[in-house]
Amino acid sequence: MIHFVYLHYGPSENLRRELKYSFLTLRRFLDPAQHRVAIYTDTPDLFAAWPVAIVSIAGKLNDYSAAGRFNHRIKLAVLGDALSRLGDTVLLDSDSIIFAGFPASVADNLRHGAVMNRFEARNPAPEFAGFETTLPHAGRYRYDPERSVMFNSGIIGATAAHAPVVEDALALVDTILARPIARETANRREQIAMSEAFRVHGVAVGEIYDTFLHYWKRSWKRYADWRLSRILPADWNDLTEPDVALTFKPAGIRFYAIRQSLKKRVSR
Repeated sequence: MIHFVYLHYGPSENLRRELKYSFLTLRRFLDPAQHRVAIYTDTPDLFAAWPVAIVSIAGKLNDYSAAGRFNHRIKLAVLGDALSRLGDTVLLDSDSIIFAGFPASVADNLRHGAVMNRFEARNPAPEFAGFETTLPHAGRYRYDPERSVMFNSGIIGATAAHAPVVEDALALVDTILARPIARETANRREQIAMSEAFRVHGVAVGEIYDTFLHYWKRSWKRYADWRLSRILPADWNDLTEPDVALTFKPAGIRFYAIRQSLKKRVSR
């Protein structure tokens, strides 16, 4: 059984719409005999009518985020809890779209190791050269500019056997938080920590980007917010998939950008 897990916290309507659309695109391809969906959230009542398992993280966000120092740490904390609570887990960012073949690709990759979205960089934090620490399970860790890597964490998939790897990733994040880091790298610390934990544990990381779209670019997210506010049902509990799909054609994104620019000029 594979559990697909979403994380939701905070009041953002945009993030809620993203999660709803991602869930609707995922649900089409799920086999109830093999797959389950769970949502970790600080507002469990919001999802009470949805066909998902709900895990409340109300009261845990301060701890999961290292007292608010790094919100992306919450992802790794949730992944660790899900592995122990649910078993094999695939954590999905809400700004994602699922396509045919995704569950099969996930299952195939998990048979051989772990899953992340796509490879992004070797030596992702040059300022860490020479950095060493001790991890709870892997022991001595050393950042290696020749071998250290970073995968995008729009997906993180792992089996229950990988729970110690996630614990090491959390320990690595906590150590990194105390170190100087380049501005462009600071928001990727959980990606580096998770990728490096898989590496030092010898876990093969499979990439999934052909059946999974992670639209993390700012211009794409702004466009998606606008489109989803128009194509999703107004009723939050109406889980009918919209007739019009969210796509990212250059002409549509340009139209939105021009539209927003004109609105700003008119409002001055």
